[in-house]
Parts: sequence; C-alpha cells; structure tokens
Amino acid sequence: MALLGGSAQAGAATSSSRADLVARVAPAVVSIVAIGSSQMNPDGTETGIVPPAPAPIGSRNFRPAPSPLVRTATGGDIVVGAGFLVASSGIVVTNGHVVEGAGEVAVQLSDKTAYPAKVVGADSKRDIAVLRIKVPHALAHLPWGDASRLRVGDAVLLFGDAFGLGPSVSAGMVSALGRDLGVGPFDDFIQLDASLNKGASGGPVIDEAGQVVGMDTAIYSPTGFSVGVGFATPVDQVRQSVEAILRSGPPRYGFLGVGVESLSPDIAASLGLADVRGALIGSITPGSPAARSELRPADIVQSVNGRAIHSAGDLSRAIALSHPGDWAALEILRSGQRQHLSVAVGDATSVAGAGAGADAGVGGLSLPSIGATLSTSPPDSHARLAGTKVLAVDAGSASEGIGLTAGDEILSVNQVPVRVAGEVLAQIRAALRHKRTSVLLSVRRGDTEDLALLPIEAEGEAE
Repeated sequence: MALLGGSAQAGAATSSSRADLVARVAPAVVSIVAIGSSQMNPDGTETGIVPPAPAPIGSRNFRPAPSPLVRTATGGDIVVGAGFLVASSGIVVTNGHVVEGAGEVAVQLSDKTAYPAKVVGADSKRDIAVLRIKVPHALAHLPWGDASRLRVGDAVLLFGDAFGLGPSVSAGMVSALGRDLGVGPFDDFIQLDASLNKGASGGPVIDEAGQVVGMDTAIYSPTGFSVGVGFATPVDQVRQSVEAILRSGPPRYGFLGVGVESLSPDIAASLGLADVRGALIGSITPGSPAARSELRPADIVQSVNGRAIHSAGDLSRAIALSHPGDWAALEILRSGQRQHLSVAVGDATSVAGAGAGADAGVGGLSLPSIGATLSTSPPDSHARLAGTKVLAVDAGSASEGIGLTAGDEILSVNQVPVRVAGEVLAQIRAALRHKRTSVLLSVRRGDTEDLALLPIEAEGEAE
C-alpha cells in the first residue's frame, strides 16, 4: 500500500519531473577543457568581465569599485567550461572567455569520449566562440529557440560542468529580461533564478520545448560562487554571431569612442530639461572617431540615423550595429539647443589612443560652496587643455565627494565651456537662480574625460 499522498510506483517520474527533457538534451551538451588559458587572478579568484568604464553620474569616484559580476569558468592554467552542439558535423558553441588565449582545447561528449577542438572564431563583443571537432559519426545537436518569446516566470533548465566535476543541470526560471550590466554594447541579458557555478560558462539554457533560448555567461556574486543570480546571453545574439563566424569570420562592429550614461532625472533637472530621454556623452577617447568629430562631453544624443535613443544602451547598440566606415547622423541636445552632427563610424577591432599633455594654472579663486580652488588664469594658446584647472580640493567638501583632485581640468559646467574660475562661478550662480541643487561637470584627468554631478548650495564664495 502506498504512503498517503505518495505514488504507488516508487521512483517513477512524476508529472513535475524533467528527467525526460534532460535525457533528450544531455547528449548535445559538452564539457570543454582549455589548456594554457588562465582567466584567474593571482589569488585564485575569477577575473571580472566588467571592463573599466566611466563611473555612473553622481558617484563618489571617477572609476567604479570592482564589480561582483564574474565569469563562471573555473581553473587556473586549465579552464573548464561547457558548450553545446548546434550541428551534427561537430560545431560547438561556448563563451569566448572559456577558450580565450588557449594553447589547446578539448571537447568531451556526454559518452565521455574526448576530441581535440579547433577554435573556428570568436566574437569578443558578445563573448561567443565557435569550435569544431572531427568525429566519425553524426552527433546529437540542439535546435535554436526564440528568446523573444520568453516571459518572466518561465521555467528553464541550465546545463554546465559545475566546478569541473562533470556535466550537471539545474532548474530555475527567468527572473528578469533585458538586463543591462554595463559590460558591452549588446547588454540584453536574461536574468536567471537558478544555481550557476564555476564551469557553467557556455552551457545552454533550455526552455520546456527542449530548445536553446540562451547561453550561461555570468553570475552575480560577492564571493565568486553562486548566490542564485545568473545571467545568460539571449539565443538571438548567440545565433547571429555563430552564423557570422561560420560564414565569413567574426562580425565587425562600429565604434565611436565615447563613454555614455543614460539621462537620469537628476541630470535632466540640473540641465533644466523636462524630457528624461537620451544618452549623455560622459567621455571621449583621444584619437577616436568621436574625438575627430564635433561631439563634446555632456552632449545628449537623442537619435542615430533617425532612430530614437532613450538610453545609453540604445546608443551603444545603434553604433555597434553600424558598419565601420559609414557615417552616423546624430541628433543631439547641447545647452538646450537641438543640433545635427555626422560622425564617421570606426572599427571596434582597432581602437586608437593618443598621448598626454599638461597645463598649469597661476592665480586661484576659492569657491567654499563646492570646496575647491580653481585657476583664474586662462590656459595659454598652445595648451592642450582648455578648461579650468583645479588647484586644490577641501577635505570633506562636495568636490572631494565626487572625486575631484588637484590637477583635474573642468571643461564645462552644465554643457557650457569654462576656461577660468569666474566662468565656473557664473554657471553655479545661474543654476542657483533656477533653484537647481547640482551642476553637471565635464572633467578631464590625463587623457580621460568623465562627467560628475556636483551638489551646490547657496553660500557666498570668497573672491
């Protein structure tokens, strides 16, 4: 007699079991071993996948703190990850960071047989790599799904090779869509409520129809181990990159050379704007296509080639998907005026930089309300920098709070160029007259330009 509430057939699959689905998918999931490819820090922790980028507006530093977003491969000199077959001829897809820089790569199939693999190509912008193995027989492979049909709450299965112990699977659900993690121009991650650990990188995310809807890419964790928050690259991006690599090699993406931020309500208020829409140019890379154009830090891009731009991600994707060599027509807001610019799109595979320079201020004006002393002497006509030199920053002041230091150059205040301290003071007073509580600074430090939202208060400045 069965226990109350139990099954009369002990061990039989229940209606909630996914054993049949796992059995159908597992033969097309592989483990990948990359030898001589270390993605680890000296202390054995995983390297982060977030590249250096301008800090968010209003942060206390010009550079962000280390991110807890980490890759999920594992190893030291040997990196273990996962992948999946997309063709019976032996085409394997995985994350680019699993095989990056590897001297040798091997693929182990579900039957434990292993084969040397050739890296056909990789798309570094989307962190996707394609491998090929030669096998004397046709292989099981997975069908492409449609990530656009995913909804928050949908059940999914995640396959990988947890900690290099061997093939594993975990169940979870889609907890969010369209996550922008600040790691690249194609941020549109699927957030997963599931266990993802080191070794899961490159594994497929499977829907209940047995189709690939994403690829395990990263986890969010302060420790490098799973806390139940993972991220996957949507299958449409994976498929686009794979087909391009197999057809003609890694895709080429457009590049401007700008750091961008989405226009926040605080920034819009500091500029007197009612419309919180657009991408704010925070920095311009020396020697880049943007540096050779009429774009300036603090410009607000509202459209590219007639396509509306609502956020920093919109601008990044629009430029990345432009063909290198084409011209991009930008509609911008500058000092409240709408302007149209044309910028030549560069090639993201060949990013150029430029050298350094110096400038010296002489006289100084103390501005107690912001806690800084600024130069009263304009730069000479041969100086590379044309802004207001920061001579000193008071401890505990608003200027110190946003990360200003002596030697920085304030290039503009609320998008208005400034060359001496008096012009900075004039813009602060103008903002106060409009009852604003902060001003937007464009600041250059060395070869880097950043934006910072500086709190202001109506106190008298000593002149």
